[in-house]
Amino acid sequence: MKRTRKNYSRLAFTTAVIGATMIALMAAPAAYASQDAPPTVRGGEPSPSPSGTLDPLTYEGSVIVATTKGDVLTTVNAGELPEVAASIRARVADGTLDPETAGEAEGVEQLKSGGCHDWANAVAGAWSYAESTTGCAVIGYPGYDRVYNWSNKSGVQLCVQAKGFKSPGGSYWAGIGCQGGKDFYVPWGNTFAYTQVRGQALSWVTGAAYTWWD
Repeated sequence: MKRTRKNYSRLAFTTAVIGATMIALMAAPAAYASQDAPPTVRGGEPSPSPSGTLDPLTYEGSVIVATTKGDVLTTVNAGELPEVAASIRARVADGTLDPETAGEAEGVEQLKSGGCHDWANAVAGAWSYAESTTGCAVIGYPGYDRVYNWSNKSGVQLCVQAKGFKSPGGSYWAGIGCQGGKDFYVPWGNTFAYTQVRGQALSWVTGAAYTWWD
């Protein structure tokens, strides 16, 4: 009888361990979902971030329309973007609009060195990421990559990440280096959103200034 009770005790203990393990696995699917990581980004590795897409039917203001032959900067009123973007892409495709030389004569605007602006000032957080929201509204297309550039303006080392998209609504942060640099390509795809970066200073006591353009 004593041996039987011991066997039952061992069986109960084993059952409890198996049950606890199954509960832990079911309660923490994120640890296993992380294996399905976004694609590798030229210039860094992506990590998840909240989505920041815009509504093309209500947006008004400056917007960069990406085409397979280059980007075109224009301004739209609410409700105009889908039609304007389609028109620009059709004109680029048939050769009546050249993104390299496009300007006011073609009804669009001249692209600046930074896209919709020359560059943006930003401050990296001290051992935590601080976002810079000054960016261009960009409407892409399937397979489109957005190019980011940045320069460290302080004596403190910092690392910068840029916003990209796996698909419309599926955003993430892609590392674009810790020394500054040009032409970091980040997948954007068929998404309409603001470009955005965030920086982290490798210092416990102070942030760090940098500039970025896209």
